[in-house]
Amino acid sequence: MTSPPRDTLLDEEDLRRRLEEAEETIRALRAGEADALLVDEESGQVYTLEAAHRPYRLLVEQMLQAAATLTIEGTILYANRHFSELLNRPLEALIGNPIQHFVAPSSRESFASMLVSARAAEVQGDVVLLRPDDPIPVHLSASALHEGALGQCLMIVDRTEQWHYQELQRTQALLTASEERFRSLAEAAPQMVWSSDPEGVVQYVNEYWTQYTGFTVEQTRDRERLRDVIHPDDYDQVWRRWDEARAAGGMLEFEFRLRRASDGAYRWFLSRSVPLRDEQGRVVRIVGANVDIDDRKQVEEALRNADRVKDEFLATLAHELRNPLAPIRNAMKILKMKDVQDPDLQWVQGVIERQAEVMSRLLEDLLDVSRLSRNQLQLRKTRVEIAAVIESALETSRPTIEGSSHKITVSVPAGSLQVDADRMRLAQVFSNLLINAAKYTEPGGHIWVNVERQAGEVVISVKDNGIGITAEMLPHVFNIFSQAEAAIVRSQGGLGIGLSLAQRLVDLHGGTIQARSKGPGKGAEFVVRLPAATPDAIADPPECIEDAKHSPSRCRVLVADDNRDGTDSLAKLLMLKGHQVSTAYDGAHAIEMAREQRPDVVMLDIVMPLVNGYDVCRRIREHPWGKQMFIIALTGGAQEEDRRQTEDAGFDHHIVKPADPDQLHELLTSVLSRS
Repeated sequence: MTSPPRDTLLDEEDLRRRLEEAEETIRALRAGEADALLVDEESGQVYTLEAAHRPYRLLVEQMLQAAATLTIEGTILYANRHFSELLNRPLEALIGNPIQHFVAPSSRESFASMLVSARAAEVQGDVVLLRPDDPIPVHLSASALHEGALGQCLMIVDRTEQWHYQELQRTQALLTASEERFRSLAEAAPQMVWSSDPEGVVQYVNEYWTQYTGFTVEQTRDRERLRDVIHPDDYDQVWRRWDEARAAGGMLEFEFRLRRASDGAYRWFLSRSVPLRDEQGRVVRIVGANVDIDDRKQVEEALRNADRVKDEFLATLAHELRNPLAPIRNAMKILKMKDVQDPDLQWVQGVIERQAEVMSRLLEDLLDVSRLSRNQLQLRKTRVEIAAVIESALETSRPTIEGSSHKITVSVPAGSLQVDADRMRLAQVFSNLLINAAKYTEPGGHIWVNVERQAGEVVISVKDNGIGITAEMLPHVFNIFSQAEAAIVRSQGGLGIGLSLAQRLVDLHGGTIQARSKGPGKGAEFVVRLPAATPDAIADPPECIEDAKHSPSRCRVLVADDNRDGTDSLAKLLMLKGHQVSTAYDGAHAIEMAREQRPDVVMLDIVMPLVNGYDVCRRIREHPWGKQMFIIALTGGAQEEDRRQTEDAGFDHHIVKPADPDQLHELLTSVLSRS
């Protein structure tokens, strides 16, 4: 055995022979058939194992690929510098260690299979090796050393750039496929679909947008040109919201109008856009769609108009019905003042009084529903005793309760129990609940009213042993115009708005109302919870009319209204009370009579022929003799706006028809007392 000169390149045949010798030496060493020293049989020269490996190493070190030899167990015997550089580790950290330590977990099973297969034949495959910084994809070729008895020789090619290129190609293919799918869906969608880059520059619009607006994608990128497409009233808002959403990287949703190229008509669209982000959370694209909602907007507007017309109709209806109701009530009062002894006439008086009260209550409910639906009902809160509110509600509902011979039990705790509320409106809540209980309870039934304080609340319950409420109906009892079928049959009539009105009034007071029932025939209970008044607040003084018992009782009054029955009946009532009354049936006549008679009090309807009530009041105030007159607006207008207008016109007082004659008499005597 001869040794080649050191650092000399060998030809292929010589290399093959020397490799075979090295393999034989390693095999002998492994098998225990040789020592660490090798002896040349011809020359007798002794070589170490290092010298036997030198030809193999000389060749492998000059290769451009990474290479390594392994034992049959997979331990690294040798590796060239390219292998060391590939794994970014020193040779000392590689040689003597199992190569599986440097194979990524995802490749270890396939790599082990390759080594087993390499014992019989050369095999190739792709694996991922581990570097201290990051994994690296490689292509590996494994062949046996001396028929696999000694191990394997590995030849390794770095595929990082190729892998990145392939990944780029795959990604590009996926993006292309995704873009094609996006555009296919966008073109098929019955909406305007578009996309932009993160800076908001439009990159794509579908055919729907182009056909509707007449704008290509290039034209769409020009904001100024879009002034021809976006409604002038919406243009600035559209771009302000778009820029804000894009800067925040969030979703955007808003409505605006777009001009149709075919006829120049503007239609409403709902626009939604979402940002698309990469794995690092950066916005890479913005995708949006505009949906035509013009038909829906027209339906909504039609519904709003219909609702407005309905509210106006209800208000007009209630206002107009006040006019015939006022003389009916006045006539009933006149009959009562005559002290009629005939039982039949007394019965007639009772019928007129009860039905007039029912009609008055229905009219007030209609007006209140109209005010609430338009958010025009305002509360006048003061500090009130809940006991006084309940007493007022009982007084209002007493005719209905007594008419059905119901027994009523009221439980109110001793001492002061106050709430901050509009006394009249709160009494209206409980009168509605009491009347509801009376209507849906068989004659001779029982109604309980219980008041108590719980923590910071005043709790009032109105309970009956009437027809009850089904489980299906219970969630809907506060819906307007809602009446169960059985309730319609058993009730004493009504519009189905009392409970709805009660709920909304309680809400305005910051409270809650709850309906309870164990089912049909088991009665019902309505529980109202209101915030209790804070003890340190100062109660507002109640409104009152001065005691007129010791005041002069004769007052000169002018009543002006184009409703003759109403005017004449009110005049008759006031005359029976001892007042001196004159009448006028239009505004111009009212001004003339006020000038001639100089009355103490003038009562004016607002809607009158020739001159309306506002102008009558203003013209009277223009004269020195009219500045001190007490002028009352006697009108069907009960809204806050109506009161504000009468005050601005110069009225001293505002009374809603039909006026209560007794309260009107007290007001007149109070005026005389102050004079």
